Amino acid sequence: MKYIPILFSLLLWSGNMKGQTKADSLLLQHIQTVPLTLETDLEGLTNYLIQPVHKEQDKLRSIYLWLIHTIQYDIAAVDNERINKNNQDILRRKKAICWGYSTLLKAMCEIANIPATIISGYVKTSLDTTPFLKYPTHAWNAVQIEDSWYLLDATWDSGLINSPSDFYEKFGETYYCTTPSTFITNHLPASPKWQLLDCPISVETFQLSTDSLLTTIENSNCSTVSDSITNYAGLTYYDQLLLEAINTYQFNPTEDNRRELGHTQIEYQEYLSDLAENLQANQNIDSLLLVQKQMIELCEVANELTDLYDTQLENCAYNYFNYAVALSQVSLTPENEAQLTRKMLFYFQQATQQLEALPQNIFTEQAIDQSKSYRTYLQKRLSAIEN
Repeated sequence: MKYIPILFSLLLWSGNMKGQTKADSLLLQHIQTVPLTLETDLEGLTNYLIQPVHKEQDKLRSIYLWLIHTIQYDIAAVDNERINKNNQDILRRKKAICWGYSTLLKAMCEIANIPATIISGYVKTSLDTTPFLKYPTHAWNAVQIEDSWYLLDATWDSGLINSPSDFYEKFGETYYCTTPSTFITNHLPASPKWQLLDCPISVETFQLSTDSLLTTIENSNCSTVSDSITNYAGLTYYDQLLLEAINTYQFNPTEDNRRELGHTQIEYQEYLSDLAENLQANQNIDSLLLVQKQMIELCEVANELTDLYDTQLENCAYNYFNYAVALSQVSLTPENEAQLTRKMLFYFQQATQQLEALPQNIFTEQAIDQSKSYRTYLQKRLSAIEN
């Protein structure tokens, strides 16, 4: 996902601006004394930042203040290849784009035992600008403090960007634990549950003027979405990734989001391939067949959603081949032998057709030859069964 520069003014929305407290002054003094040996040590740095405080909200406060006062927006990385490959690079360079701010905040919160997530979505860069809605272009965070979720945007609180080459520091707290009804005026999550509103608004409502949008929220009446967030938190990383892609497309069914969903299906299929290898090694054939069938379905849906790369299509073709081989390990009976043989023939045929349509390499050629050999054998066996 490519993130575009955010052009905004903190004067446009009042948000949750607070005056500096005595506790803030002490925290600011503390974050200015980070030892040089800890500046690129993510765990050591985080533990140092939260060392003077004990409550979750104070730990979050210290991390957030350090982040918005230390990390600068990386103008050079906006239109070029992302320079920072991971959080270590961000700590070393002290620069990031919105995705970097969000990943670093999430990582530091998790070290501090504060649940956090990254939210991607759409933004309004000014009151009179139509928001870009083809695909998510910005990232921010939600954190859980004492069973309640709060929204934060460290990127927008770290400074102002008037143009891709004009950044100046202007720290604020407009987007620190801001109320959802205020945050939604210029931040629309790709997955509606992260609006944290009892009644999530639509893409169309987000495009209304601020007054009309707030009026719509005030007049809405529906059940809370907190349960969906609780269920989401219990999912694995890859299940969360797939669910977010599905929700993003269902919420805003653009061509770009459709393509992103297709490629996320492939990524989930790759995650399942590791599980399939373990099941194969443990000879857990029943579970292996279920996982392999899901991998095939993911590939087929992805191919319907978007154009896949040749490497992705090749891996998907191997799913057909591997599923057919796994079927050969099912115990045969007079009742199921003909049916299983037809199924194996079908999936070997699917593998052959898909592989033959791709540019050839040593692996595809070997798989095609093996598929043809298996099919020849299975056709003879089926003929013997039926006769």
